Amino acid sequence: TKDSSRINTRSPDPHLTEHPHLTGMAHAECGPELPVADARLDQLVSATARQRGAAIAVRCAGKRLSYAQLDARASALAVILARSGVRPRSLVGVFMARGVDLVVSLLAVHKCGAAYVPLDPMYPAERIQ
Repeated sequence: TKDSSRINTRSPDPHLTEHPHLTGMAHAECGPELPVADARLDQLVSATARQRGAAIAVRCAGKRLSYAQLDARASALAVILARSGVRPRSLVGVFMARGVDLVVSLLAVHKCGAAYVPLDPMYPAERIQ
């Protein structure tokens, strides 16, 4: 039986493999399986999307996204971020209210190999600037 604490990382997200800025990240050789403890969040979500794509990943304020929808939307946004100059180790400010779009955005930043800096819309304006 297959160990449930491992995920397959051989199949990179096809949306990312075609983008020149993300080629290295998407083609990283991780071996046929990667221990969950060593996996990045975006890898875990992509693996879950492949295995259980229809399962609900995010619910907020009456909106829902399946793992497949979450992964697809985050991958599309990751390509846009990369085209805008986001690179591995970049810091990306995220100024959004809580909701499914925030989860998509944070996952997209992870897919770029970058880190997000949460900027809460409830913060005072001086703090955000």
